[in-house]
Amino acid sequence: MKQIREMKKLLILLIFIIYSCGEINYAESVEWEYYQDDLKEKIDNANCVDLQWELEKASATSDAQRSIVGTDNSNLMGYMDQVLKEKGCY
Repeated sequence: MKQIREMKKLLILLIFIIYSCGEINYAESVEWEYYQDDLKEKIDNANCVDLQWELEKASATSDAQRSIVGTDNSNLMGYMDQVLKEKGCY
């Protein structure tokens, strides 16, 4: 029972920290030099279906990206998620 209370406290603290930090601007945190030159433009101009497809590809290749360049696709996927939300895709 004590462990559950402690876990709840930690969860509340974590949620507070996340919301206190504000929203991440993924467009600035993506290391675009590791991707094809037109990828940002492609993402920005994609419809919801194509953008979701690009997000799935980024997710599927994230481990390979990490092993090649030392960083995964998490920031790229975060950016894609932001664009999906901005476009009203979900």
